[in-house]
Amino acid sequence: MPSTGTTATEPEQVAPPSTTVDPATETLPEEGPPPAEDGPPEDSEETDAPPPEDTPAERFEEYCNENPGACG
Repeated sequence: MPSTGTTATEPEQVAPPSTTVDPATETLPEEGPPPAEDGPPEDSEETDAPPPEDTPAERFEEYCNENPGACG
């Protein structure tokens, strides 16, 4: 086959632009399970439930009731 002086060229491949990440502004996904929306209500005076009897939590609450300045 005779040569016409031109050769077939493949299309130029262009690399996608590189992405740089600034560590000062990068946000990462939170670790752990998502917060429960239907979980127990936040502990407050209105929603306070006493701990089970004879547990460290009950003894702590008794101590705080007897010594209000000791517990914040």
